[in-house]
Amino acid sequence: MPPLVAVHDLLLHLKLMRRYKGTLRLTKQGREAAADPAAIFNLVAPTYLYSYVHDPSASARERPIGNWDIFLNVINMAASGGCTVTDLLKELYGLAEKPCRYDAEFQSTRLGLRFGVLRPLCWLGVLTEKRDGIGLAADGVYSKTPLWAACLHLESDRTLAEMSAAGVQYPMTTRGETSMEHDRNLVISSMSKTVIEEGVPFRIEIHKLEGDPIWTLEVVTRDGTSITWDDPFDTDELAFNEAVSTIREEGAQTFERGGSNVIPFRRSLPLSKESGSGA
Repeated sequence: MPPLVAVHDLLLHLKLMRRYKGTLRLTKQGREAAADPAAIFNLVAPTYLYSYVHDPSASARERPIGNWDIFLNVINMAASGGCTVTDLLKELYGLAEKPCRYDAEFQSTRLGLRFGVLRPLCWLGVLTEKRDGIGLAADGVYSKTPLWAACLHLESDRTLAEMSAAGVQYPMTTRGETSMEHDRNLVISSMSKTVIEEGVPFRIEIHKLEGDPIWTLEVVTRDGTSITWDDPFDTDELAFNEAVSTIREEGAQTFERGGSNVIPFRRSLPLSKESGSGA
């Protein structure tokens, strides 16, 4: 079950409930929404998935590189037959745990993916997890629920349909052993870095799928907003130069609020800042 604090924050943030003399009361909008569970889900789910801080401890380590479009499409394919966090780390980043010693990079990325991506999807009810244990080291198997297909329409759906029609199974096992012919990994450019303009930090993330000739550009602001370019780039250097020049031309403060040539995508807004604290 998701913690009550997340439910509390979301209901207040979306103005479905209000505080009154130490209690929470339904608002008019909340009472109307209560009669239509599908409407509540359509209202709450995108806000919770894309805007809520799912892993507060992530500030102590790097968040998994990528965005929800990448995560959802990769999981859509991998979880068709069941997948583990280890499977997804191999699919997304080409990471495999080094034997016989603690692998800090692998474990940090593993926890970030589990708590920042997979657990929220489970709490929304679109994924289910069957775990071998209750400890942090336990690697459960994730599968899609019927709600996944009912509420998510992804680019990879067509590929899955074609594979199903051809009798081809996605090359993923359910116990952390990835097929030798696994799907393409996510390639992170060495030019991905944090830059500071006018005293404002920006994280420039440049990536592509293994084998693709073009790069995708994403800039993450200090409040967690991800700003993604529509057009791809032939080289990672061109993407980096475009990011820096756009920030400078528009001004760091203006760009941080969403520039004219990019699509702002809020991925980690702490709702508690807007909804206040206390019951």
